[in-house]
Amino acid sequence: MYHIIKQCMLIIIHAVHIFSISGYSHVEFGDSTTELRIARIFGDKTGWLYIRHQQILRAEYVEGVQSHLITSVNLDLDKNTTLHAPLNMTVAGTTLNLRGRVTFNNLIVEKNGLVNLYPTSYTATFSIGAYHQTSAPGQYQLGYLGLKHGSTFNPVDGLNLLVATMEMKRFVILVTDYVKIQASSLTLERGAELNVVGRGRVEDAPTAGHGKLYGGGSYASEGGVGDDQTLSAVSSPYGTLYKPTVPGSPGGNGAKGGGYIHIASNIIHLDGFFRASGGDSSSGGGGSGGSIYVVCYQVLKGLGTMEANGGSVSSNKFGAGSGGRIAMETEVDLFSDNGGYSAAGGTSTAPNGRGGPGSVYIKSGKDRNIVETLIIDNSNGQKEFYALLDETNTDLKFDVVQIKNYAKLQIIEDGKARTLTIDKVRGDGTGLLRMKANQKGTLERNSATFLNSKLEINLELHNGGEFILSETTTILGGASVALDLDGILRGVVNLILGPGRYMRMGRNAMIVPFKVTALSGQARVTFGLLQLDPGSRIDYDKDTGADMLLGTLNAKFKSTITADYFNITCSKVLIELEALMSSASPDRAQSQQIDVYTGQVDTDHVFLD
Repeated sequence: MYHIIKQCMLIIIHAVHIFSISGYSHVEFGDSTTELRIARIFGDKTGWLYIRHQQILRAEYVEGVQSHLITSVNLDLDKNTTLHAPLNMTVAGTTLNLRGRVTFNNLIVEKNGLVNLYPTSYTATFSIGAYHQTSAPGQYQLGYLGLKHGSTFNPVDGLNLLVATMEMKRFVILVTDYVKIQASSLTLERGAELNVVGRGRVEDAPTAGHGKLYGGGSYASEGGVGDDQTLSAVSSPYGTLYKPTVPGSPGGNGAKGGGYIHIASNIIHLDGFFRASGGDSSSGGGGSGGSIYVVCYQVLKGLGTMEANGGSVSSNKFGAGSGGRIAMETEVDLFSDNGGYSAAGGTSTAPNGRGGPGSVYIKSGKDRNIVETLIIDNSNGQKEFYALLDETNTDLKFDVVQIKNYAKLQIIEDGKARTLTIDKVRGDGTGLLRMKANQKGTLERNSATFLNSKLEINLELHNGGEFILSETTTILGGASVALDLDGILRGVVNLILGPGRYMRMGRNAMIVPFKVTALSGQARVTFGLLQLDPGSRIDYDKDTGADMLLGTLNAKFKSTITADYFNITCSKVLIELEALMSSASPDRAQSQQIDVYTGQVDTDHVFLD
């Protein structure tokens, strides 16, 4: 071993050919501005070398030569220090604490290697005798980042990375507050995770979403409440479903919400997990799920999972967190049919304790072949809370919307005229879509599907809202009220109420042809065909009669229509065995204005069984 010491611009440079640290040694060198140049470093992986103040460690670096530093000692760098390494560096079985400037371009962390990234560290290049910063503090620009099985990569506050290629091998788990990655290629092998579960920064989540008392945090919908709370104590939903980049909210006196993951890459191969769920809690409310926003410019593939679930709780005194938001955009989607998405609310044993649903938005294809899908994830089966569409754009359109497992979807009621167009609705008979004042929903009426539609969801139309449906629509919702009308239903020529389904006609309900604009002189109900399948029922509100202009009224076995009166103009009436049309007082017990002088029928066109 030999030393060369010289003075240059107040920087003392020590040049060491061979430097060896072993036996749990701890080594510091020089004064605050010393530069230590080491040609070869040896160690048994137990020793520590500390770089302090404004010191520079030039480790196995030869200018103009692409060399590779493989660590055999543990390195600890202060805030204003520099690790001047070759372009290629491997942390193998040692620890690297980075708080200052680094010059490597390609980093591999091997088994038992640990890298701690602090928010003051950043990347730089070195040329013509000077350092050139390539990223801001807390951000990193690399050519390659490889995390091998058994390694630990720990961004202390969050990861903000610009990288050409990033690979996470099997079962590597990267845990931090948030993740922002821009890459050409990103690969997560089986069991690997980008994990921000319960790491959402409280100050970055809107205060209105924070759980109250012991309630769950809100995000895509409301969090649940404990036994001692009423539904008036829920916090407020927030955020966009299209580009979610905010964290989830904390539960009251409980866990934090999920952080956020934002990925932009040309190619993504996800066999592992993106996890942004809210934290579980045993002391208060569960945190709401966080955000996952993935933009893949070419191909997204794999068998993995993206998760932004609400946090669950251990007691019925606490409410669980709501589901978070997942958004994915890609040109070629080879993931959605093989991998999975999960953004459900958390669980609680309190009656209203389960968190509300989260949202999953998928945009795939290019140019005119783009398909946009919205999934309302209510896998926990709660029945109280609605997913809320509160977007800057007042005219929303989706190719596919999935509403299952008792999920409920509604648009914010803010006085603005808002529209929702859905080309295909996927349901299981339990979900619900609601429209209110100044809102118009168009369902399954594009050029390919508008002729015939079978809706396996429940519909609510309140306060003068409007639905536009296919020309022939079959209502197959399985709720106690499958079709709840107190607004305008437009465009349906043939309405079929499925077996055992129930339809309510409110005082403000009107069913009119598609092109009708003047409603004052229009019959309240206009159809080519109104068919009630066996066991189905239509009830008009109290003090309301049935004014109908029909081609055919077909009441199947044991179907029922009740109204204060019937004023029907039609070509044909078919009433099967045990079917009933009733204005009798026992069937209209709530009505105060039954008018026995209103209503008529032409018996020449009535066929009774």
